[in-house]
Amino acid sequence: RHNNSIMDGLKTELLEKVKGADNSAAIAAIEPLLREAEKVAQLTLKNSKMTVPQMKTLAEKVTRVLEVTKAAFTSANQAVCPIDPSLDEDVQKKLRFLVAPQIKKPLQQLGQLDRRLNRLKNLLKMFLGDISQKHGSSYKEARLKLVKVARKEMAAKELDLDKLFESASKGATELDDIAFVMFANSLDKKVKKDASEEEETLEITSEEVSAVFSAFVPEGKQTMDSEAFGRCLCLRLTVVKPTTLTSELSIAESKTLRALKVGEILEQLEGPEKEGRTAVKRVRVKALKDGKIGWASIAGNAGSIFLKASDV
Repeated sequence: RHNNSIMDGLKTELLEKVKGADNSAAIAAIEPLLREAEKVAQLTLKNSKMTVPQMKTLAEKVTRVLEVTKAAFTSANQAVCPIDPSLDEDVQKKLRFLVAPQIKKPLQQLGQLDRRLNRLKNLLKMFLGDISQKHGSSYKEARLKLVKVARKEMAAKELDLDKLFESASKGATELDDIAFVMFANSLDKKVKKDASEEEETLEITSEEVSAVFSAFVPEGKQTMDSEAFGRCLCLRLTVVKPTTLTSELSIAESKTLRALKVGEILEQLEGPEKEGRTAVKRVRVKALKDGKIGWASIAGNAGSIFLKASDV
């Protein structure tokens, strides 16, 4: 009974507030904010030619205008149904239910506006998914380019990965983001196209290099050691169908070194190069299992896939 009388008292007090409340201005304030948010959010649907940084900037802008709009919704809801926010959540729900018939019209107006707001929230969610997907794709492409130009540097100066790290870090045991970007920017970007004698100049932005760096820096650290540097610039392949490791690029002139079994991990050293007679793409690899170095086909001329890029 005591609780019922308290609830009755709260209901009576709330009904008095509702009757005297002027909530039209608070509801009207949402419309221009919502229109602006819709205008900005609409840009997320035209992202095919945007870079990842451009998409992130737009996502931040959409988030900001949505936060302002949501704050206006909170104010309007409080103006329509001025319940003390310090009350227990269950009590607040009961009070809203009890006074709902008296505030039916403004609640309907807010409901219509809220549906538009939810659509914008969903647009932002999808856009953030697009950013994540494009970032993954952009990162992989940037890393492949970086590996190509780094391998060219190693071949030209007869360096292994340890020596290349020494050169990049100026003899230090760790490499930070700035030094890694400077190293990448110093590399010759003109390389041979895959399986071709034609050359192309690769474009890698400092932002892309930083993204690659971040992916290989251990959690909680801001620098990269020689081991992480080696993993970053080492492309690995997984054997997905039995094939052979041979001594030469040319299949006809090769000796078989050994069989490559499904699940084996290979480090890509050169290629892909086209094999003369068959035009099959082949790579020079090092088997991590036993250190053997030789050539292997990525795929057969009938379409069978032997090797795939590995995340290991």
